[in-house]
Formats: sequence, C-alpha cells, structure tokens
Amino acid sequence: MSKTTGMKLVIGFADMESNLYGTTTAVDRILKLVPPDRFDPQHIQLAANDLQAILTSLRENPEEHVELQNALVNQDLPTALNLAKSLGLTEEKLQEAGGGVWGVVVVVAVLCAVLLASDSGTSSGAAPGDGAPDAGTG
Repeated sequence: MSKTTGMKLVIGFADMESNLYGTTTAVDRILKLVPPDRFDPQHIQLAANDLQAILTSLRENPEEHVELQNALVNQDLPTALNLAKSLGLTEEKLQEAGGGVWGVVVVVAVLCAVLLASDSGTSSGAAPGDGAPDAGTG
C-alpha cells in the first residue's frame, strides 16, 4: 500500500464564473495528484528539464507570457491554451525536451506546501501590486 494514500497535491481554480443555460454559476476546476512514495533522481531531472524549458520560454517570450498569465486570471482558457501551445508549453513539447509538465508541477506543489507549512508564508513579500499575501482562499 502506498505511504501517501489519502494525501494529494491539489492545484486548481476556484469560483470560475460560468453560464449554465442562462444562469450564472461559479465552478471549481481542480487537479488532485497523488505523489509517488519516494522521489528519485529521475524525478528531479524531469523537473529540471521542465524548468529549463519554461525559463527559456519566459526569457525569449516575455510579452506572450504576460498575455498567457492575463488570459488565465481573466478565465479565458481557450486563449491561454492557444498561447501555451504557441510557446511550446505542452506535455508533448516538454517531453521532447526531456521533461514532462508533471515533473515541475510536483516540484512547485512541494515548494508551496513547504511555504504554507512555515512561518515565512505570513511574513514573505506580497505579489507585485498586492496589498498582502493571500493563499487564494478569500
């Protein structure tokens, strides 16, 4: 039996406005990922390759990444997905570069968990233009 049974890394969007037959609704879209019992050097290499590909894309295409981020926060998923595809940020392209998006997702989720479990989450700097840190819960 898995040592991580019951524990999941959860990533998602909450309260995304949607229209259901003329009625405005709020929906949540989440991904629950069960981590492996143990990480090994291959997991770290996968994540490193992902991060390198993403960093290269950020450096070479900063304006497109601004558009991508804004599309996401504006809940324009079709535009965000098209931009991600044009930037090569797809599972297929990341695998071709020796990675796969799940490697970086696990690393980022683990780092977020460490941040949330520490006192630094309450005293670290706010996001640019933001008045205070927020875990996205309110």
